[in-house]
Amino acid sequence: GQSSVFTTIFGKPEVNLRVNGSANMNVGVSIQIIDDPTIEPDLQRRVDPTFNQNLQLNIQGTIGDKLTIATDWDTERAFDFQNRLSIVYEGYEDEIIKRIEMGNVSMETGNSLIRGGASLFGIKSVAELGSLRLTSVVSQQKGESDTQTITGGSQETQFAIRPVEYQNNRHFFIDFYNRQTFEQNVSNPQQLTQAYQISDLRVWISEPQINTTDPEAVRAAAFVDLGVVQNGGQYGLPNPDFDIISEDSLSQNRSNVSASAGNFDVAGNDFYNGYFRPLTEGADYSINKALGYISLNRTLSAGAYLAVSFIRQPVQGEGNTPIEVGDIAPQSSGLSYFKLVRTNNPTPDLKSWPLTMRNIYSLGVSNLTQEGLQLDVKFTSGNVDDTNLPGRNTPLLQDLGLDRTNTEGAITPDNLVDFSGIALDARNWTILFPYLEPFGNRITELLEQT
Repeated sequence: GQSSVFTTIFGKPEVNLRVNGSANMNVGVSIQIIDDPTIEPDLQRRVDPTFNQNLQLNIQGTIGDKLTIATDWDTERAFDFQNRLSIVYEGYEDEIIKRIEMGNVSMETGNSLIRGGASLFGIKSVAELGSLRLTSVVSQQKGESDTQTITGGSQETQFAIRPVEYQNNRHFFIDFYNRQTFEQNVSNPQQLTQAYQISDLRVWISEPQINTTDPEAVRAAAFVDLGVVQNGGQYGLPNPDFDIISEDSLSQNRSNVSASAGNFDVAGNDFYNGYFRPLTEGADYSINKALGYISLNRTLSAGAYLAVSFIRQPVQGEGNTPIEVGDIAPQSSGLSYFKLVRTNNPTPDLKSWPLTMRNIYSLGVSNLTQEGLQLDVKFTSGNVDDTNLPGRNTPLLQDLGLDRTNTEGAITPDNLVDFSGIALDARNWTILFPYLEPFGNRITELLEQT
């Protein structure tokens, strides 16, 4: 029957696909009027149509236990190689066909005399018959390979990143306390300080196109203030026992799936009631437990909400019971409660705005090595670039925290970006500044010191 054919090809009779994305199209008109009597009247007015569209698509999942699909596509990315399409079929140990890859593939020969291929787009198969192992690739090379021998010099690929080009809507603190203590916790480049120990964490997303009939879809109320402990302008360790949301309102509205912000006496901009689905660690996001922030594998669309729930271990004086912020295990009926870290269409006046990190930048290059990366931060005045701020004797690379150690790890700047520690993530091609606003408050502080 159909079931036996499916299991023969794909293995287990299970299908798990998560499709997310957005498509935006902007159409307008550009009108240019030139008030110049020397130009013919019919040429003084120019009307041009404007058209811009972009697409974000992310597909993650499996069909059976043999086929894995991973697609991450964004038309606004600067480089084509950052878009990924991967469909991988893996056969069982006793099958002739061991592996079939479609999309982004590579060919390694294991022999320095025979060149393989990277940045390939096509189909790769691996088959075994007895002691014979056959690897085949049919592909189009989407990049170029260039081998050069240079004497007395070096070959460089130059790139420039502006301060406003941080990875927006990708990285989020899970609580205001983590943001408040971030700079202090990374102040020692040789040892991070951990605010508290996270023993479990879930990440939840709600998007306009969410499938409410999906078995994983959860009806939840998400609060920016859930677990937030605030005294004046300072935040304490997250603890729902001491936040502004009353326990009575939470217990009374569990069965009220249409509960609004008024039912909990919270601001409407800091609350959302809707369907969420869980994200998968690794496939959808990663977490830095020491510093308490999550990094998504794709940019959130404008209409998306992002929430978390987590369990942290108590610190001295809090007893022995783990502290749960939000529901780790969603309710089978009624409302689940999550902590909202990002609302839709975020603006600076919203309370959740600071939870979005704005100090991580993509380098737009891959295969970084310590010897092959030269990075400078420059201040431009007119047409003159300077690696120092006016009146400062130390380079911006040091002032902004990217050069705090030498190549041996000692706290001695060496005019090179720190390859170890938190500054550089060679795997994800990103730079993390140890200041929340490296080109905002940090620059202001430096100028005030001169």
